[in-house]
Amino acid sequence: MEPTVTLARRFWAAIEPIHSIVYFAPEPLEAARKTGLRGFWMSYFASRVAPLGPLPVVVSPLRRTRETAAPLLARWSVEPVVEPAVGELTAPADPEPDHATWLRTLMAGTGAEHAAVMEPFRARVLGAIRALRTDTVVVTHFLAINAVVGAATGDDRVVCFTPTHCARTVVDLDDEGELRGVELGDSGHADARL
Repeated sequence: MEPTVTLARRFWAAIEPIHSIVYFAPEPLEAARKTGLRGFWMSYFASRVAPLGPLPVVVSPLRRTRETAAPLLARWSVEPVVEPAVGELTAPADPEPDHATWLRTLMAGTGAEHAAVMEPFRARVLGAIRALRTDTVVVTHFLAINAVVGAATGDDRVVCFTPTHCARTVVDLDDEGELRGVELGDSGHADARL
């Protein structure tokens, strides 16, 4: 099913091809600094997403997602919906042999290989995304984004692509609740295919 062609989608299609000329030039960065946005990523996120709204904004309960969303929320004058379901993956209390090794092993594997952890996590994240009924900005975490992209692309890997900090990834949800990838955010690797 084709995505609904909203004003926001038409704007994105028209502007996206020239975004690097605008977003990576020094003038927009300086303008963002004058409005109080600190650092490249805050201004990049706010300027990349702001023209699409205002839209509803959903954030994870963790402070860093609220901080990332803050410039956008201020620009749109909206309050975020804090949604625990788009929060981080919960690690076991005592992962073996240690947390770092457990996480590296998990991230190198597939959902099927780590079903006890990944099935409830994916169900939680995807349930929250599928409950959205309008274009929405969701500010979440690396593994949650990968869960959504994996569902949209049919990729069972825990990490199917590596979005950079504040990257914008766009997915569409059809009337049957199926996700379809539209745009992968800026990535350290081009692993996933849309």
